[in-house]
Amino acid sequence: MQSKVIRLAQEIADLSNSLPCDPTNAMFCRVDKDRVDMMKVMIMGAAGTPYAFVYDLFFPNNYPQSPPKCLLTTTGGGTVRFNPNLYN
Repeated sequence: MQSKVIRLAQEIADLSNSLPCDPTNAMFCRVDKDRVDMMKVMIMGAAGTPYAFVYDLFFPNNYPQSPPKCLLTTTGGGTVRFNPNLYN
């Protein structure tokens, strides 16, 4: 658990300098102040396109040996399907 928190702290510190933020594309990440292993990520596509995705991320206790769990939340309550590869 402690190694996960240390790893996440390092990665979060890197995010402020590495995420794109310009008119053609952007990515934003919000970290829960009480639980650094829970994040919300928004990816914005190019202007004029319908691409804007919001994900909830959870990092399990054995992270980075196991990948984070990811939930795509921009589906209009499950009514919008962006790509068949994003769903079970």
